[in-house]
Amino acid sequence: MTSLYQLAAELEALRQKLIENGNDDQTVADTLEGEALDFDNKILACAYARKDLGALLAARKEALREMQEAIERTERQIGRLDGYMMAAMRRVNRPMISGRHFTVQIMGKVPAVIIENRELIPDGFYRLADSKPPSPVIDKKAISEALKRGESIPGAKLDDGKKLVIR
Repeated sequence: MTSLYQLAAELEALRQKLIENGNDDQTVADTLEGEALDFDNKILACAYARKDLGALLAARKEALREMQEAIERTERQIGRLDGYMMAAMRRVNRPMISGRHFTVQIMGKVPAVIIENRELIPDGFYRLADSKPPSPVIDKKAISEALKRGESIPGAKLDDGKKLVIR
């Protein structure tokens, strides 16, 4: 089977030969049209393959979007369960519960900055990111330091410095 590249080269060579022999534009066009059946069929076959790949790409993008949504739902469920267990364990003052297969424990961690509302963050708590072009990003380290000093930062707070660990 002749490749599209070869068919295109053959048609171009024929076109050049017809022009060199002094044929007018209409004769060249008519001759090429008559000789281009294999070329046209090859282009149409490529177009069908392209359309199939386009449909496959769209389906895969949709599957990826659905999978990402499922991942985010699962992450939220894990977060809710962690919060539920931590609240219950704190309520009864049981920071560690051991079981046969694992231990559930509330442990300390470095308090993290929680951005509740980006629009309320004062301009002094932004820095330029190392992107091209540089864009302003929230400086969570500066916010953390200010909050630890007792300052009030609109739109931001520190978490309680605790995490749930299951081992």
